[in-house]
Amino acid sequence: MPKIMPLTTAWLISHAGFVGWVGFGSSSLSQFLPGQVPTFICAAEGGFGHPEKPLIVGQVVNHGPMGQPHWIYGCKMLNEICECCDREAKEKLFTTLESERHANRGLNRYRDVNPYDHSRIVLKRGSVDYINANLVQLERAERQYILTQGPLVDTVGHFWLMVWEQKSRGILMLNKLMEKKQIKCHLYWPNEMGADKALKLPNVKLTVELIRCETYQNFVRRWFKLTDLETQQSREVMQFHYTTWPDFGIPSSPNAFLKFLQQVRDSDCLSRDVGPAVVHCSAGIGRSGTFCLVDCCLVLIDKYGECNVSKVLCELRSYRMGLIQTADQLDFSYQAIIEGITKLHDPEIALIFDLSRR
Repeated sequence: MPKIMPLTTAWLISHAGFVGWVGFGSSSLSQFLPGQVPTFICAAEGGFGHPEKPLIVGQVVNHGPMGQPHWIYGCKMLNEICECCDREAKEKLFTTLESERHANRGLNRYRDVNPYDHSRIVLKRGSVDYINANLVQLERAERQYILTQGPLVDTVGHFWLMVWEQKSRGILMLNKLMEKKQIKCHLYWPNEMGADKALKLPNVKLTVELIRCETYQNFVRRWFKLTDLETQQSREVMQFHYTTWPDFGIPSSPNAFLKFLQQVRDSDCLSRDVGPAVVHCSAGIGRSGTFCLVDCCLVLIDKYGECNVSKVLCELRSYRMGLIQTADQLDFSYQAIIEGITKLHDPEIALIFDLSRR
């Protein structure tokens, strides 16, 4: 049964001992009227939480265990997750041999971000079967994504071939082409509409035509006609381009991110009835990992009423290394999940996240 129970001051106080400490942000319990949700986060000192007792998560607070600022505690949590995932990768012998082959090294945007062999996407057409991309899945959430790097000049054709072969209907781009005066992604789509302006990719026998474009406050939505020149079959592909998410940073607010997520969900490009959505930023791990973590956790909460966030992240990392790069991105993920909960459920209900150590 889902671990759902009414949120009351008495319940919080009586259960505070289970978790080691209870921190409050700028608001205190006395400031909240009946039915309102206070801002708080509970966590056990020295780890993800008590192995058997649930933790209550509401909103990131100013101080963690022993008075630590929450960003320091966030760093410790992320470090523990990284160490846990690294141990698992070694125990299960996850390799990155294909990415390290001499012929493929130039196809990687970054030398230290390589796809695991066991989950890498294998291209079927052409002389090159390698692309820096992984199929990332969470079966109980019925979610699967392809996480990849921003295309390089020489990998634009590979990128679109992957979209075609994997039957993807959505591309989620979470970065700008240029950030901090550095190229983070090559322009891989035509900027002008019309068949005569289509991007031609003879090496992979595909063309990409821009057929529609809509601009919103934080993102741009584009529609493409992707055509296979071998069969003359065409398919519509949507691109959701988040334009205000800084590199190694976080979106302007959880609410802005959730509006973007809702647009993506409403398009059905995350449905299991179509191929996995392609999610990328520059390296395909930081911002991309944040998107997938929040989406998966909100699905699990909606289905089961609970979610172990750290375990979800570790499971996602078993398909592609390094997902979520900074404590701020992990911190934001919690905020977005919490904000999403208030939109999905009655505000008088507290959902309990079991953040038990793996």
